[in-house]
Amino acid sequence: MSTIPVRDIVNVTIQVAALAPAAPTFSRVLCVGSATRLPSYDRLRLYTSLAGVAEDFQSTDSEYAFATTFFARTPMPKELMIGRRLIAAFAGTLKSGLRSTTLSDYTAVTAGGFDINIDGTVRQVHGIDLHSCADLAAVAAAVQTAVQAELASTTVTYDGANFVVTSPTTGVNSIVGYAVAPTTTATTDLSVIMGLTALKGALRAAGGAAEAPVDSLTALGRIDGSWYGFGFTKEVADDDLLAASVWAEANAKFHAITYASPAAYDGTSSADLGSRLKAAGLTRTLIQFSSTTDYAVASAAACGFQVNYDQINSTITLEFKQEPGVVPENLTATQYAALKAKNYCYLATVSNGFVMLFNTKTPSGRFFDEIVNLDWFAADLSNNAFTALATSPTKVAQTDKGMEVLLQAAAITCEKAVRNRLAAAAVWTHDGFGALATGDFLQQGYYLYAEPVASQSDADRAARVTPPIQGALCGAGAFHSLDIVFNFQR
Repeated sequence: MSTIPVRDIVNVTIQVAALAPAAPTFSRVLCVGSATRLPSYDRLRLYTSLAGVAEDFQSTDSEYAFATTFFARTPMPKELMIGRRLIAAFAGTLKSGLRSTTLSDYTAVTAGGFDINIDGTVRQVHGIDLHSCADLAAVAAAVQTAVQAELASTTVTYDGANFVVTSPTTGVNSIVGYAVAPTTTATTDLSVIMGLTALKGALRAAGGAAEAPVDSLTALGRIDGSWYGFGFTKEVADDDLLAASVWAEANAKFHAITYASPAAYDGTSSADLGSRLKAAGLTRTLIQFSSTTDYAVASAAACGFQVNYDQINSTITLEFKQEPGVVPENLTATQYAALKAKNYCYLATVSNGFVMLFNTKTPSGRFFDEIVNLDWFAADLSNNAFTALATSPTKVAQTDKGMEVLLQAAAITCEKAVRNRLAAAAVWTHDGFGALATGDFLQQGYYLYAEPVASQSDADRAARVTPPIQGALCGAGAFHSLDIVFNFQR
């Protein structure tokens, strides 16, 4: 019996909204070191434990020392990135992509080869006999012999996961191109089997000159810019650290420095790094004085950057926090006063025996947690507003109703800030706007306002720009000291 489809009567269409973009993370910290343990073509790696770091670094490496202090906290931070700073001119490389993992695919080749551009000249590699190779390392050695016949000192290695072709030169002209099918006759194509072609996803890395620390930050950020806080291993000079702090201001990152020079607690000195950072008024740096622990600030970073802003009551102050494995200072009151005046933070012992961080300010004098929390607030606000615009299955109309959608998106971040205790109810003491006046009590802890769409200029309406959203946010702050006064009656 023929029937009439239900869809001829009831046609159901389901619209699925686009996925919202992921919010940026503020918990990921980068240690930038100069050890050569990581190859130049794989110079940035993510670790989730000290044991993972130990697989790549020795206990004598500065990167390992940084990670030891970082992962010593309880609760232990989830992630640490380590990036290599290339302190000498380096060679161009080609790392294989998807390649054959079957040895017999290689040993079947008795006259193999490929063409490859190295340092600007195409090399015709041929005559490679792999029939007696016992493993992929032997394959790499046989290929290297053939490549070196075309260009001496070129290396071909197998690192346990990939084949790597490395130019014999260094600097900006050191380049290894993708391999392609051989142009020599009677030659089996090894470029595809070894995964050295563009279609197989091979990865090229050009050579370059020695990097200044700031250049390393830029290069590592291009590879993966998901880190927020960063610190260098201790060989970096003061001038370069200052430049890195200026870089952090321009790139919305946060620089963590451990400083050991006695000039830090010399009240007559203005040449120490802390004094110079303060004079520059920088807000995205935390500099900790430690005379005993090379990477003391790694512990502060492991604490201060690990806030889960989606949790209730999760924002913290660094003041009063401890640093496992870091030895507290033993200075005079005058020396502590000098550190405080220059906006160094430091670990010290209270007279009751409690060891804690003091003076957790940035060089500008603003507290560390305020800067980081407001960076999160701005990023989350931007992400929520973008999500409202980008995930609507139709559009956000250029009307007052449409503005309500965007104001609600902003309110999501504000409500989150109240829940995590970045913001709280308070009296607004700044200039008013909209319905908010100076002296009003903001019970919600925030206020949002936008002018009516009808007030827009013709140019703004034609450009589809919203009226500006204005907001007021009252910070919850944190108590760091108190006075107690009692009146005693006999």
